Amino acid sequence: MHVEARLKESLKGKVALVGIGEALRADDGAGPALISRLKEALECGMQHAECSDCGLQIADCEMEKVKCEVGNEKSEIRNPKSEIDLFDCGSVPENYLGKIVNSRPDTVLIVDAGDFKGKPGELRLIEEPDALEYLSPSTHNLPLTLFIDYLKSYLPQVNILFLAIQPGSIEVGEGMSDQVEAALERITGIVHRFGHLKNR
Repeated sequence: MHVEARLKESLKGKVALVGIGEALRADDGAGPALISRLKEALECGMQHAECSDCGLQIADCEMEKVKCEVGNEKSEIRNPKSEIDLFDCGSVPENYLGKIVNSRPDTVLIVDAGDFKGKPGELRLIEEPDALEYLSPSTHNLPLTLFIDYLKSYLPQVNILFLAIQPGSIEVGEGMSDQVEAALERITGIVHRFGHLKNR
């Protein structure tokens, strides 16, 4: 299954979307940049609904019915069911562990740059925490394996996923690459479409 389709499937129930990264290190700031984009959309009040027949995205979530483009009958508007809490953890995710635990999520989706030897901007959804071992060492203070172990100790039933974005560069002072910017656009679109956002 394509990574975008798998990401869509992971956005069920209550989700803690955790952006991790160092904004001053080019593509390493991808996680916080994603959260920033989603918060901007939240402040604008844009929550997407979807036509149950044609899949047309509707910007006004207060609408209950629209004229479907594929037929003459009016179709139901299906609002996304996932509640997504946004956490911009920067390079110190350990400082947000309490808030994440207190949000009582069904799924924790960690978004971070990770060097899995792919092409810049390539996405990889890692479902097993052990898979983090093949990623390059993080620039963050606390290894993500310890971060995950802590979450599991307080939320033993939680589903933890890691969305890795292959960086082009993590050099200090460089801007984000076009490839990673494009990857963030794709992720943002998916999250908008299938989740109700809440700023934590």
